[in-house]
Amino acid sequence: MLDAAGQPALITTAATGLQTSNAALSPDGSQLLYLTGDPPDIWLLDLGSGVARNLTKSPDQGERTMQWWPARPETIIFTTVPVGTDSLGPGTLGAVAVDGTGYQLLDPEGETSSLPALSPDGVTIAYASGGMVLYEWGRGAAPLDGAAFGLDFAKAAIPAWSPDGQRLAWRLHGPLPNSDGWGGVTILDLAAGSGQVLHQYPLLAGSEIYGSNTWSADGRWLAATTQAEFSGEKTSLWVFDTQSGAGQHLGSGDHPLWRPDGTALVYKTWPGGECADWEARLVVPGSWESWTLIVPGCAHLVGWR
Repeated sequence: MLDAAGQPALITTAATGLQTSNAALSPDGSQLLYLTGDPPDIWLLDLGSGVARNLTKSPDQGERTMQWWPARPETIIFTTVPVGTDSLGPGTLGAVAVDGTGYQLLDPEGETSSLPALSPDGVTIAYASGGMVLYEWGRGAAPLDGAAFGLDFAKAAIPAWSPDGQRLAWRLHGPLPNSDGWGGVTILDLAAGSGQVLHQYPLLAGSEIYGSNTWSADGRWLAATTQAEFSGEKTSLWVFDTQSGAGQHLGSGDHPLWRPDGTALVYKTWPGGECADWEARLVVPGSWESWTLIVPGCAHLVGWR
């Protein structure tokens, strides 16, 4: 966790059994969601009292990601896989209340390999199930036609809503002759019905499974991590100016977190060894001034507080 001065503060340690790489800090910074158990359940930790509660209690399911939905503060959105199936394979979209009631699978027939995106108005969830899908709360799921936005691609992943809910960032993929294909960072303007490709690149090797698209609070900047783009970089971090379309490559990095006022970005660099202290970078977009933060070994950045 980062404090107001941008310094890392340790919430808890690995000795508690938390799978902290998947932890999610509440919007007000008072509670933490985390995974623990076999199969994993979602637990809620009150940071003030230290009291933790199991929210899912699902012995036949293994939850693997979870998110707060600021527009629906009583609802936690997660993905899950049935026990006995590939825990790294596509998961099913689900929801549970913060008091542990109302556990449900929202789209039992659909699966997604990347984190769903929750709309700022509390109505729509965007997720990738091969193509683009929009789930409208209380009404169900429907495909989103990328061709209507002037886009030609084979697969979509990693959606992210802009703060005003008018645009959706996606990671697109398509074939290329004699290669592993191409990846692209794209923004759909839902009101205008248009698509903007910010960055397209040939994949060096293998598939691009992991990544992120993260908007600044004012919608001006989009931080995106890519895979298989540069030799020697496990993941590559870019920051795009969504007004001009210009991009800044920051090098190897992952898990970008914007300061709540949008004036700075912190991200993870890869540690040199198991549970060794490692460096995070704090960057000011536009000027690109940066500072190094030392993070304790085995710790993960989960949010600003």
